[in-house]
This record gives sequence, structure tokens and C-alpha cells, in this order.
Amino acid sequence: MKYLFKLFLFGMFIIFSNSNIYAQPKDVKGFDNFQIGMTVEQIVKTYSGPIERKQKSKPTDIELVIPSYTVGKFNSKVLLHTNQNKELVLIHINFSDKELSLNEDNIGKEKFFTDLKKTFFEKYGTGRCDDNFLFSKCEWFFPSSEVTLVFWKGIETIGSFFRLSIESKGNVLEKETNLRKGYDLELLEGYNAEHKFTLNSEGTDWEGYIIVTGQVKNISNKALKNVQAMSTWYDVSKPDRIISYETALIEFNPLLPGQISPFKIIADYKTGSGMAGYGFIEFKFLGGAKIPTYDKLNLFTGEKW
Repeated sequence: MKYLFKLFLFGMFIIFSNSNIYAQPKDVKGFDNFQIGMTVEQIVKTYSGPIERKQKSKPTDIELVIPSYTVGKFNSKVLLHTNQNKELVLIHINFSDKELSLNEDNIGKEKFFTDLKKTFFEKYGTGRCDDNFLFSKCEWFFPSSEVTLVFWKGIETIGSFFRLSIESKGNVLEKETNLRKGYDLELLEGYNAEHKFTLNSEGTDWEGYIIVTGQVKNISNKALKNVQAMSTWYDVSKPDRIISYETALIEFNPLLPGQISPFKIIADYKTGSGMAGYGFIEFKFLGGAKIPTYDKLNLFTGEKW
């Protein structure tokens, strides 16, 4: 019995000691001295370093830029966004590494992102993380804000970037409500494209197929019948040349208001150029018109990737 009791105490020690390594704070209301709700005047008064002030498209919105800001061992550029009341609602921290160029191979970039994650796991807890061929992302949800760390991997000539965002909960809800207006579907996060193709021996052509999977939600007030997911892929060297097109009915039919359905598209793939292609996802009715679709990250619906 004593032996079992000692094992129990030892196990509890391990559990609690590990849980404290990345303990999550109860709330996050900003970053360093930049707090959600601060006015422009308060920010300028709080931060003694150089700040650039930029007017946004709306006359009431202001963006403050701090060109050089140190977070731990990392160099960064900070963007502070205000709302119509000139109150801070969004903080973007864009990271860079003097040793890391945009042409650095993915191994170097992944290591850089791993170091970033460790820094913010220690600050915010482990978080909810997702990884696919386009981006790696970790999210934390707090009563006052949502925190997101993203490594956008980029494609071809589009460079990578690393960003931490702290956004007020109220701003997130308001923005997403406004953005969803006019859409019938929402492409939910967690979608992915699994590549199953290889380069031929001459190095002139990529051949095989791609499996695109994800979930879509009906955000309209009506049932949607015979909804199809579409996957269109283009040749990088000839952007107007379609190299793959495929459709598939989503799993649920009809898709009721508020309902979420999985979808899966298997598309044959052949570039004919020796370079990988890029594509996007859309939705339409069987034999009919396209369905307006909201995508939070703006990556797939109507945006080539």
C-alpha cells in the first residue's frame, strides 16, 4: 500500500510539474505595455521609442507602426490598429531574423518557428495548433482577446512570414459578423490538400493526384440542396492553364441552416511543366451557380494557392 501511495504521489508530482511548464494565464489584455482599449495618446505616452502614424482607409481608423521592437531574442515590427473610437483593438507583431532570408530552405524556417512557439508556449500555454502545407498556426482563446501565432510558408515567389496577433474579443466578433454578411457558406479551418504525385524521371512533369478535404458550414437561413465542392488547379509557369479540375458532392444533402458537412475531392494532377501547381476551392450547386462562400483566412475561396 505504501508503494502504491508513493507511486501516486510521484505521478501527481510529474503531472503538476509538467502542467506548470506551460501554464496558461487566465486572461490576456495586450502585449507588454500595449493594452487593448488604450487610446492613441496613451500608447504614444507609454512608448518612448519611435512610432510612425498612418491613417487607414476609414478616417477614424489609425495604425501605429513601431519599426523595430525586441521580443525576447527576436527582432520584430509592431503594428497597432485602432477602431472608430481610436482605441487599440488589434496588435500585429511581425517577426524577422537577420540570419533568415526569404530564400532560406524550409528546415531553417521551421526551426525559427519552433523557437517562436516555445517562447509563446511559455507565455500563453500550449495552445491549439494546426499544421498543413500552407501554414502552421497556434491559437489561444482568452476572455478579453484571441492570440494567434502564424508561420505562413508561402509559395514560389511569395515569401514566408511569421506573425503574432492579439485581437480584442469584441473586435473579432464584430469583424466576423460583418464579413459573413452576404455569404451562404463558410469554409471552416482545418482544410488541407494532401499531395500524392511525383516528378517523372526527366524532371519535366508532376503526375498523380491530390486529395482535398475539409468542412463547410451553412451560414444562411435556408436549406442548400446538392452542394458541390470544386477544386481547380493551375500551372505555375502558365497561370491561365488549368491542369486539374474536379467536383464532388459534400456529404450532407440538403445542408440545413447552421449544419456542418465534411467534403472530399480527389483530383487527377498533371502539370506538364516540371513545376508544382496551385489552386483554390469553391462551392456550387449541382449543374448550377457558384455559392458565395466565406473563408476566414482568405486562402482558398477565390484566392489561388
